[in-house]
Amino acid sequence: MVDVSMADGALSWLAMVAAGYFADGTLPHRGELPLAGSLICYRPYECADGWVTLGALEPKFWQAWCRGVGREDLIAKQFERPGSEAHTQVQEIFKARERAEWEAFAQEYDCCLEPVLELDEALSSELVSERGMVVEIEQPGAKQAVKQLGIPIKLGRTPESPDGCRGRCWGSTPRRCFARRLQRRGGGRAAVLGCGGGAGGLLSGRDHPGMSAGGNGAAPRELLKISELAERSA
Repeated sequence: MVDVSMADGALSWLAMVAAGYFADGTLPHRGELPLAGSLICYRPYECADGWVTLGALEPKFWQAWCRGVGREDLIAKQFERPGSEAHTQVQEIFKARERAEWEAFAQEYDCCLEPVLELDEALSSELVSERGMVVEIEQPGAKQAVKQLGIPIKLGRTPESPDGCRGRCWGSTPRRCFARRLQRRGGGRAAVLGCGGGAGGLLSGRDHPGMSAGGNGAAPRELLKISELAERSA
C-alpha cells in the first residue's frame, strides 16, 4: 500500500522553514524569509514588458549580474532588504530592458535569471515538450484529439500512458463504459477507480492482484468480474 497525502506533500516543502522554527522558535512571517522576498538578490522583478525572477543567492551569481549590468558597486549590497536604496536601483535597472533582453543577458551571464512565463508560453515551452507534459489523447465522442497535461511521474520500467486519463465514454453510463473497457483489456478481474460522479480508469486485476480503489466513493470498491459488471450495466 502506498499512502500519499496532499497535505503531507505540501507540508514537506516547508522543510527548511520548519527546521529553522524548530531550532530557535522564531516564527516566520510573510515576506521576511530569505527565499520569499526579503533579499534583493532573490526576488521577482518587473521589466519593461513583463516579469523576470532573479535567484542570485550565491555570491558568484549576484556578482555575475552586477558585473553584467555594469554596477559592481552593488556587489556589496546583495543582502539588503526591499525598500532600500539599493533595491530601488535594482528595480530601475530591470525596468530598463525587455524580458527578451534579460533572457539574452542570462545566456551570457550565469546569474540564475529566468523569465516569468504566461500560461500559454509555459505550455508551449521546450522543457514542457521534452518532458511530455502536454499530450493529446483520443477521446470517444470527440471529433479530434483532446489536449491535456501529461503524467508528471516518470517510471522507467512501468511507464504510465496518458490514454488512461480519458473521460468516460460519451453517451454511455459509467458501468457500460467500464464493461467495454474491461472487454477491450481481455477480461479477468479489475479494480474500478472512481472519480467525481463517474468513471475514472481501470487496472487489470491480473497485473494488480487484490487491488481496489475509489476516488471519492462514487464507484464500488470491491473487485468485480466482467460477468458481474455486465449484469449491473444491463
